[in-house]
Amino acid sequence: MKNIINIFSLLFLSIILFSCGNQKSETAMNNNNANQPQFFTTPDEAAKKGRSDLLSILKTNKDINLNIDAGKLENSQPGKLLKHVEIDFNKLIKTDSVSSLSQLSGSELNTLAPFVTGNEIAGIVEINKTPKGWEVAGLGNKNVTDDINEIGRTLNQSPANMDITVYEVPNLQILIYSVKNADVENYFMNYDKNNLKEAVSIQNFYPMLKEKSVAFERNFGDLVKKQKLVK
Repeated sequence: MKNIINIFSLLFLSIILFSCGNQKSETAMNNNNANQPQFFTTPDEAAKKGRSDLLSILKTNKDINLNIDAGKLENSQPGKLLKHVEIDFNKLIKTDSVSSLSQLSGSELNTLAPFVTGNEIAGIVEINKTPKGWEVAGLGNKNVTDDINEIGRTLNQSPANMDITVYEVPNLQILIYSVKNADVENYFMNYDKNNLKEAVSIQNFYPMLKEKSVAFERNFGDLVKKQKLVK
């Protein structure tokens, strides 16, 4: 049910963004200002533009429930940028054990820019670095927001200063959160028998991750290679 709600939320958000884009295009035609993507010199500038866009959506489309408190988002402050990394699936199925998920790092996905109020994240803006500069790549990401807020409560820490890397396992649709504190790296995941209320060692969850990855490759690997199965 949670996934269905998220899908509908993203669909509504896409419709709104498409509508806003059309309105901008009409204005651009009148003002000779093409509706081009905006690029920024710093990630902070791009993140603040994304927050402004998200606030505009929340305030002008109150009939759509994205489960984001516009008041908290408006009064929030930028937190520490979060890395969002995709696990290399081929490395995963061929590697028996690792001491850190960084050993399986693949493509770096959109950087996550959290906006924090008090001890919680009010909203997340996804940004992306291109040869032309930083751009806004996504708005909201309620799943990651809720997960990190839960981890913050578990560790009794504010997400504003937490050193977090979000690892995404392709095909299995699993998110694993690495939280570093000095030389200690803790992992959290809301999957299988694990939840976000306690850390789990990589030695405990990696065999399960490897087993499910190998099973997926055995059952669906050929379909994925032929692009007949959505990852």
